[in-house]
Amino acid sequence: MKLAEILKRQAEINTRMAAIKALAENPETSAEDIAKLDEETNNLIAERNELNRQAVALRATAEPFAPVVGGADNGTPEQRANDVLGSLEYRKAFMNYMMRGEMSNILKRNDASTTTDGVTSVIIPATITSQLYERNPYAGSLFARVTKTNYPAGMNIPTINFTPTLSWVAENSKSDRLKATTGYISFSGYKGQIRLAISLETEVKTLEQFEARLLEALVDAVSEGLDTAITVGTGVGQPTGILTGDSTFYGAHAVKLNNKQVEDYSEWIKVYSKLPRKVQSKAQLHINKVDWQAHILGMKDSNGKVIALETMGFGGNLVPMFMGKEVVILEDQGVADFDSITGSATASKTTAFAYFFDDRKYVLNSNLQLVLRKYIDEDTDETIHKATLIADGKVVNAESLLIVCRDVDATEEESAQAEGANGQS
Repeated sequence: MKLAEILKRQAEINTRMAAIKALAENPETSAEDIAKLDEETNNLIAERNELNRQAVALRATAEPFAPVVGGADNGTPEQRANDVLGSLEYRKAFMNYMMRGEMSNILKRNDASTTTDGVTSVIIPATITSQLYERNPYAGSLFARVTKTNYPAGMNIPTINFTPTLSWVAENSKSDRLKATTGYISFSGYKGQIRLAISLETEVKTLEQFEARLLEALVDAVSEGLDTAITVGTGVGQPTGILTGDSTFYGAHAVKLNNKQVEDYSEWIKVYSKLPRKVQSKAQLHINKVDWQAHILGMKDSNGKVIALETMGFGGNLVPMFMGKEVVILEDQGVADFDSITGSATASKTTAFAYFFDDRKYVLNSNLQLVLRKYIDEDTDETIHKATLIADGKVVNAESLLIVCRDVDATEEESAQAEGANGQS
C-alpha cells in the first residue's frame, strides 16, 4: 500500500472505532452485540497496528541509507539505519564533528534535520544510545529501573504485553483470546531537550575516550530529567508520572502517617500489609533522601534489631535497605520531604512523601535515538550541545503502587480528642 492509502484507511478505522464506542455505551445494545463489537474492535486495532508498522517502513525508505561498512546491505530499512549509526565510520565521523566541526558525507546522508539558520542536527551513534538505555550507573535512578520500549507513537498496545497472564487450556486447543476489557495503552511522542555543559578537551585522543565522556554526560542529564517526569510528570507535553496518572491514585492505594507514626516500625508494617501479597516482594520503598536520613535510617523493630540501614554495595556505594529490601532514594524528583508538607487529614498527591512501587510496571517508550545539535551562543561565546529525544511514559499496572501521605500531627489529634472529651463532660 502507498502511504496515502494507509492514511486513508487509518482514518476510516478511527471513524469506525468512534462509532463502535458509541454503540457499546448505548444501554440498549445487547450482550451479543457487545461481544461482536468487541471482536471487531480487536480486529481493527490489529489492522491499525499493522498499518502503523507499514507507514514507519515507508517513511524510512524515503531517505537514502548508506551501506553498512564491511558488510552487505541486508535487513529491513530500520535495521540498515541502525547498522549505519553504529558503524565505525559513522562513530569516527561523529567524533570529528563534535571535536572539530567537520561534517562528512555519512553524517549528511543520515542527518536528522537542518534548521533555517543552516545548522545541521546529527543522530548520536547507536553504540552510545544503546548503552545509555541499558546502563544502570546509579543505584537509585528511576530511569535505570523502569521498563523501556520502542513502540511507534500512537499505536494501541494491549496491556497484556506488559503484564502477561497464564491460561490453562485443554489438549489440542489454545487459550481464549483476551477481550477488549484487558485494556490498551498508547504512547505519544513528547520532545525532551538536554543542554550538555561538557567540554571535550584536546587530550581526548581515542574514540573510546570520546564516547565514554559523552555517555557520562548524557547519563547524568537524561537520568535527572527523566526521573522527575517518571515520578510527577504531568502528561501534558511530557510523560505521565507514577504519582500523577489518572488511574494510579484511588482510595485503596493511599495511606497516611503522622509525625509520630512515621518513625514507628509497627506503623510501617501496617502500611506494607496494604500491598497485595503477590507484589510485596517486588514493590520497593521510594522516599525523599531527607526523610530517609531523618526519620527512617536506624529504625529498630520491637526486638531492638535495626531494620533500616545502609550496606556497602559494589564500587563502595552505600545501598539503603528497609525491611530487607533496597530503598530507592529520591532527591529532586518532585516528592516533598515530610516536614515541609502541611499536616492534612486528606490523602492526596500533594501530601505524598513516599510510595511503594514495582518500577518495572512503569513503561518509558522512546524512539531510542538522540539527535544532537551543536552551535555557538553568540552572547556567551560558548559551544552548546543540545540533544533531543522523543519519549513518553506511564504506569501500565498500578497494583503495586501504595502512596504514603502525611497525616495531621499527633499533637493536633490529641488536642482535638481532649477538647471533645471536655465538651462531653
